[in-house]
Amino acid sequence: MDGVLLGELFFPGFQHPSDPTKRLAFYALPPDTPPDAVPSLMAADRAGNESSVAVRIEVIERSFPEDSIGLNEQFMGAKIAEISGGQTQDVLAGYLTLNRDVRAQNAETINEICADSSQDRLWQGAFLQLPNSSVGTSFAARRTYRYEDETVDRQVHLGYDLASTARAPIPAANDGVVVYADNLGIYGNCVILDHGLGLFSMYGHLSDFSVENGALVSRGDELGHTGTTGLAGGDHLHYAMLVSGVFVDPLEWFDEKWIQEHIEVKFEVPIAQTQ
Repeated sequence: MDGVLLGELFFPGFQHPSDPTKRLAFYALPPDTPPDAVPSLMAADRAGNESSVAVRIEVIERSFPEDSIGLNEQFMGAKIAEISGGQTQDVLAGYLTLNRDVRAQNAETINEICADSSQDRLWQGAFLQLPNSSVGTSFAARRTYRYEDETVDRQVHLGYDLASTARAPIPAANDGVVVYADNLGIYGNCVILDHGLGLFSMYGHLSDFSVENGALVSRGDELGHTGTTGLAGGDHLHYAMLVSGVFVDPLEWFDEKWIQEHIEVKFEVPIAQTQ
């Protein structure tokens, strides 16, 4: 076993696609990573012997946008009925259960799904954004939820909200395997693709599915259509990228130049051996 440790997070290693004598691991820093975070390379043999070495990095502080969502009883009641399948006299308490507890449960499910990735690199080039879409809420926006002029909750939005026309066809952002195509609580109807080497893309709030678990898809293949399932307030796609279960900024993966400078170079240039 080998990979990168960052606090309690573990990013597994994979065989280098261009050199079977070497290993590689993609790792990510969550938005709340402290400036003094120190990732470590680790390896363990079959006898359980472990070794590790710290990686010197510089964490550049970044500001994230603020977002505010106004809640009303009609919206909250509808979402409680849809997601939990029932009604409650205290709609605010019921909605907060969805926004907090169900959100946390969904995060655990996503982690479990992303714990097992293909050993092969399945994707190539930049990832495809929903065509003709505008960005609503962007990655790591600090969301404030307000009801009757009072702040009732705060959450971090870990993806991009992309809006086009109602029920717009959703293309696979890149080649991969469907590892989840089902309802996922606050994300509603949801598809998750494994692109190999720990990289995943996620598509939430779908109105319907065009794929099933286990399907091989190519960049541009239809996965379903945008919708309002889950905690969506309007028809849109919640799009997210993950590295071994950790959400990362999708904007970078849409950028061919960023991929060439930060990703492709790792595949093309041999990794220097540690002396």
